[in-house]
Amino acid sequence: MTKTKGAAAPRVLLAGFEPFENDPVNPAWEIARALDGWACEGAVMQAVQLPCVFGRSIDRLDEALAAGAPPVLVLCIGAAGGRTEISMERAALNVDDARIPDNAGYQPIDIDVVEGGPAPTSPRCRSRPWCATCARPGCRRRCRTRQAPLSATTSSTR
Repeated sequence: MTKTKGAAAPRVLLAGFEPFENDPVNPAWEIARALDGWACEGAVMQAVQLPCVFGRSIDRLDEALAAGAPPVLVLCIGAAGGRTEISMERAALNVDDARIPDNAGYQPIDIDVVEGGPAPTSPRCRSRPWCATCARPGCRRRCRTRQAPLSATTSSTR
């Protein structure tokens, strides 16, 4: 694995979330942090840690997007406690709905991410081919239609 900080190379923004609830670490952030600076096929990974706080996560992502040249790809990854497979989100929902409070104690229920924003939207790239690409012997994966709570915030139409 080559690590570099090439200024002219296209960047891939890889966002992982901070620890949440009672977990001391978040594997999503650990993956993003480990890949920060990795050069792959001419592009360089840039990691950004997102807070597990509704509203603040999209603001932090917006800051990272504005810092430098536009990324050629943005990947927001997260961990779901108890899940044993890689899950690809299939739709962006314009709703925040949390079963438990975020790290700031806020627990939105059926709140629009963007007031008056669109109904569920499909991503620009389809998740099933990506899901198939992630296939490795012994690697479980699935494409999800329901979106995780903070995924809605980070994939909103800002």
